[in-house]
Amino acid sequence: MQIVAQVLVRAHAQQEGSQLVPEISQVAMDGKAMRGTWSQVQKEREQQHVEAQKQEKQEPAEKPQPTRQKKGERPAEAPPSPMPQAEEEETRGHPRVHLLSLSECHSGIVLAQRSVGRKTTEISAAAALMHPALVKDRLISADALHTQTNWCAAVTAFGGDDLLFAKGNQPTRFQELHDFFADPEPERDEWRHARQVSKGHGRLEIRQIWTSTQMNDWFEPQWAGIQQVFCVQRQVSSQGKTREETVDGFTSLSRQRANAARLLAPIQAHWKVENRLHWRRDVSPGEDACQVRSAGAPQTLAALNGALLGLMGSLGVRNVPKQMRYFDAHPSAMISWLCHRLSP
Repeated sequence: MQIVAQVLVRAHAQQEGSQLVPEISQVAMDGKAMRGTWSQVQKEREQQHVEAQKQEKQEPAEKPQPTRQKKGERPAEAPPSPMPQAEEEETRGHPRVHLLSLSECHSGIVLAQRSVGRKTTEISAAAALMHPALVKDRLISADALHTQTNWCAAVTAFGGDDLLFAKGNQPTRFQELHDFFADPEPERDEWRHARQVSKGHGRLEIRQIWTSTQMNDWFEPQWAGIQQVFCVQRQVSSQGKTREETVDGFTSLSRQRANAARLLAPIQAHWKVENRLHWRRDVSPGEDACQVRSAGAPQTLAALNGALLGLMGSLGVRNVPKQMRYFDAHPSAMISWLCHRLSP
């Protein structure tokens, strides 16, 4: 999968041209639950429950007569308690599938992915994705779950940069950043501010960011390579309703490489992973509805879906479902189209 991803990344860069390739190559780490593998278990359990109820209605209910325990007789053993759902799935050889992936934000190409096992978490799976070939010279953004000192140190050691958010899983960092940006008394001459407004599809979004380097020395002993902290405020108005959100975080990108206005772009790109990658995989190839659960099959299909969308994107296809329907009806046209597009 990584070989295919590298080929697509290079082809995409050559097609776009060096002047259009962003100077900061950003890769987003995000987890995805393949709901098709989860809902199938629930359907099986519901079907068994319905069949059991039908059987109870058909057979006359007989109340068991209480039996007295004779002297010296061992008490009857209680029926075994049912296994937890996740454990039952593992026993039957059909585990629920949860994937953690590294995807390039600019092209949407999935560079690598790891399956999160039942007895592991995304944090341990993320450690397996920390490889110099995937991290070096890239900006790695991740959800607040991965705001961990070891993860941050690994990215810095492998020659990459990080973009992390502080939330409840790091209460101390979260409170420190919140108090810093909420304090009206600190010297704000050093702060930088930027504002962006976007409008479309009946929705108005205003994004503001404040950055500072005053907290670098405070965080540096534990968080390797930190260069600036930030506070982002989002105000979204749609259908007469307005919601606001404030997110704090920090990054190893210096101000020389990413000022306040430019730092908004990778933050927004990370938040768009859900729509650019996960939603497209659920809708176009129908990944969310797929109930294939044989060992290794969901992971393989997810890799193929990611490669398909990456290939379509690198070839300039905007409507993937329409193109897929056409190729389903004209397989020979697909081969000639690919040969023509991929030829130098």
